[in-house]
Amino acid sequence: MMPGMDGIEASKRILENNPNTKIIILTLYSTKNYRERAKQVGVSGYLLKNKAPREVSTAIKTVMSGEYYS
Repeated sequence: MMPGMDGIEASKRILENNPNTKIIILTLYSTKNYRERAKQVGVSGYLLKNKAPREVSTAIKTVMSGEYYS
């Protein structure tokens, strides 16, 4: 948890001011509710922190190609 706001709120604010920004949430939270909230605010991907570096690379490539990663 970030001080002052969570990653979803931070993403929402970033995207309000810079709608073309690509954001991948990197988190410990695996709940369906958190994933749905992230997608609703417009993030480009959602990835758990325990994933291998190769999967992080795949997520970045997927998002940069215009697709959603989860």
